[in-house]
Amino acid sequence: EFRRVLFRSPDYNLPPEGVAGFDDFGWNTNLFSDPVEQIQAYKSQGVRFVGIRKPRLGNRDTLAMIRAKGWNLQVENDEKYHFRDVNFGNPEFREWYIGQSAGLLHAGIDGWWNDEGESTFTTYYYWNLAEAGALARYRPGQRLWTINRAYSPGVQRLGATAWTGDIHSSWKALADTPTSLLNWSLASMPYETCDIGGFSGNPSPELLSRWMEAGVFFPIMRAHSEINVTPRFPWLFGPEALNAIRKTIELRYRLIPLYYSLAHETFQTGIPLMRPLLMEFPDDPKTANLSDQWMMGGSLMAAPILQAGGQRSVYLPAGNWYAFGSNLPLEGNRTIEVTARLDEIPLFVRAGSILSLGPVIQHTSQLPGGPLELQIYPGKDATFTLFEDDGETVDYLKGQVRRTTFTWQDKTGRLSWKSEGPYAGKDVFQNLHVVLFDPRGKTGAESALNSNGQLHISPVP
Repeated sequence: EFRRVLFRSPDYNLPPEGVAGFDDFGWNTNLFSDPVEQIQAYKSQGVRFVGIRKPRLGNRDTLAMIRAKGWNLQVENDEKYHFRDVNFGNPEFREWYIGQSAGLLHAGIDGWWNDEGESTFTTYYYWNLAEAGALARYRPGQRLWTINRAYSPGVQRLGATAWTGDIHSSWKALADTPTSLLNWSLASMPYETCDIGGFSGNPSPELLSRWMEAGVFFPIMRAHSEINVTPRFPWLFGPEALNAIRKTIELRYRLIPLYYSLAHETFQTGIPLMRPLLMEFPDDPKTANLSDQWMMGGSLMAAPILQAGGQRSVYLPAGNWYAFGSNLPLEGNRTIEVTARLDEIPLFVRAGSILSLGPVIQHTSQLPGGPLELQIYPGKDATFTLFEDDGETVDYLKGQVRRTTFTWQDKTGRLSWKSEGPYAGKDVFQNLHVVLFDPRGKTGAESALNSNGQLHISPVP
């Protein structure tokens, strides 16, 4: 019974020398009796499979071999399981690790959750390098996706994202999270997140709802917690929180066309998706140390509720703004007081902006799912480039993309667009629904999204 528990449970209780027969690259058969069939069943429902990993081994014979070859990581640490850590910086070890990963990738694992690799500054980088090598060998042409418990410069080039570690469930942790993520943005990590709801402790329904709302405007949105607390399933926190979180997640999915296009901008230029206001308004001293509101791209400003009670102050930089989804302009260069219901998120758009939103879907495999909604917030001329590709492979590096550049001429009320690139997969948008949020009256228009087109949109009082 002791051996069964050791082999089918996390390896924290293994001795430094490991245990005979421990399967480092196998499956917990209590949970995965037929991994290939089970993973395929998940995928048929639009669910991806991401496997969690530690940077160490547990098999006694394998550990003896690793140590004999000098492939172990020789660091001092108070936690005994770090004596089983491996040195991903060694290219010979990485090559061995790549070979050991074949069965897991052939079973259909889509990505990796890399945990507890903080023993050295470079562990996560070389770990991701090994995972990238394994994917290139056994599933060539696929994109690598990993999530890592820390960030060191360089890892973002490999398809990695990072999260802020094992934070506690508290209003303070929620309020501190945007500061951490924005600092990472400035340090060249554009794909970042946290444990929404906190890793330890139990959030109140209000706290979880507000944390989910903030997460809509993190580059990666994901909830996670330890096993001994209430899982962050919305239906466990009461009907009001459930409804608020459902609305929140639906908004996140609607924003995917915008966020995906911003991610391509990041790929081209290095500018992050999630930006401190000082990046967009560098001459405004009031933005220099502001981190409880931020920009997603250059047009959308999130100011989610980060404290109990549903109230907060919001600073509007110079220029005109709109509340998201509203045609009422707001004058900038001032601070306003905002009260938001549990299912409301303070969200603002710069005048002279184009936002691209999709329909409500349950998973990205359902894209396009309907027409593209193009929201125009007038006041200035505006441009926006929608980027589309297959979302799965690296064929975008070979030019298999579609870029549609939309141009809004504010004076004439003319929207025009031009598409470039050969990509024409089943997930590209075919139809366009335009909403003009003009102060004189909101209006809309419909069009097929052909390679080139234009619409004249006049406000309807």
